[in-house]
Amino acid sequence: MKKFFFVIVLIFLAATFLPAEAGSDTNLKISISKAVEEFSRIWLELHPDPVSKQGIAVLEIENNSEKAQSAKIGRLIRAYLEEAMDRSLIFVLTDRENLENILEEITFSAGGMVSDDSAVQIGELTGTAALISGSVVEEGSDFRIQLKLTAIETGEVVAVTGFSLPQKELVEASTELEYTYVAANGIGLTVKPQAYLYGAETFNKFNPMFLDIAVKYRPNRSIMLSAGILKNLITTMDLYRWDPSEYPDQERLVYSDVQPDLPFPSLTDDEIGQITGAFSGGTGVHLDFQYTLNITPFFNVGINVGILGFLRPVLTVLYGSSGDLYFNDSGYDDGGLISDGELTDIAQKDKMPMEYVFNSLLGGKIELCPEFFITPRMALSGTVGYMYTFPMGLREVLASERQWAYYSSAIESNYNEGAIEKYYGFNPLYAPGGGEWSLDLSGFYAGLSLSVFF
Repeated sequence: MKKFFFVIVLIFLAATFLPAEAGSDTNLKISISKAVEEFSRIWLELHPDPVSKQGIAVLEIENNSEKAQSAKIGRLIRAYLEEAMDRSLIFVLTDRENLENILEEITFSAGGMVSDDSAVQIGELTGTAALISGSVVEEGSDFRIQLKLTAIETGEVVAVTGFSLPQKELVEASTELEYTYVAANGIGLTVKPQAYLYGAETFNKFNPMFLDIAVKYRPNRSIMLSAGILKNLITTMDLYRWDPSEYPDQERLVYSDVQPDLPFPSLTDDEIGQITGAFSGGTGVHLDFQYTLNITPFFNVGINVGILGFLRPVLTVLYGSSGDLYFNDSGYDDGGLISDGELTDIAQKDKMPMEYVFNSLLGGKIELCPEFFITPRMALSGTVGYMYTFPMGLREVLASERQWAYYSSAIESNYNEGAIEKYYGFNPLYAPGGGEWSLDLSGFYAGLSLSVFF
């Protein structure tokens, strides 16, 4: 199993070094860069000795065709213009949040339209020296982008430039931009079932299974923070029963290993099979840090490390094929013998499991998480990881619930003392063969998750 895990790691790490295909935005970047150079050149001719960088705002680029509107080409052009202006030695971008607030007021009062006059008003209110506006139209199989530079001081359009690019190329670039934005800045909710590939021997073949519900936040495209809750999916022993044929290599137990003081000496050497344990309770919480290797806008691989803890973890233990533990019950029983007017302790067989409640578990984990975006706001990801927890001792033992009088008294006594006193020669604080019980959830696991980003 360890070899399998490391093979998976190597495959995904190798994938990160594969050459990425040339982006569909290359020609667009070149065209935008040329437009910005043209605007800068003309601005310097009009203002040859600028004292400092001039404030400039990029307005929303109008989509003047249904296809451009559907593909959000105007948003794409605006994003690339702002990126290019951010590197300019002549202009400095006006804060977009402030611009959007003022733009909302002006467009509302103007019936939703942005005219050249209102554009000048926007520039004056935001403290900018120039504005860039533009439009996108269809031109055969191309999109034609026209951009204009307006000087705030005079309200004059001082420069106009344009270029055409294939529609397919711009649609692909717009799609990549949408994926990239969500992957870089999205707040997401993730639901992930996960199961152990290999766990501690305590669990036999019934390894833990969890449902992980987590909230994710990406401050940038390479870093992700998350916090979540691990809810155990195994909640009852009814999900399985002991079958000795499934465990041919495990050592069998006899009654004397578990209950040396049985009232029936003839049973002490009889075989009762092996114990079977399942992690059946306890809520886990985790905090994670992930570094993301971005292979394409649609696919990335995360290396995730985290800390975790389990509150009140419970291990349900079945002795033998059906409990096979004898307890004494002083309550009413048809087979009871009366001595001096009182019922004698009567041995009964408990066919129910015991619940072992442990102290809180603490540990850490490391995961490899490939993530594929199905849509810009929905991602499917896998997880292969290893969890390590520090072994923890018992907190209390809960006697199994059944219809006998002892159960109510066990509740009143917090289970522990009652369980020890009522089971013949059986001390639930110690595992068969000696040694105190401890719980360790260390092991390899895998899961598949669906994330929705907002």
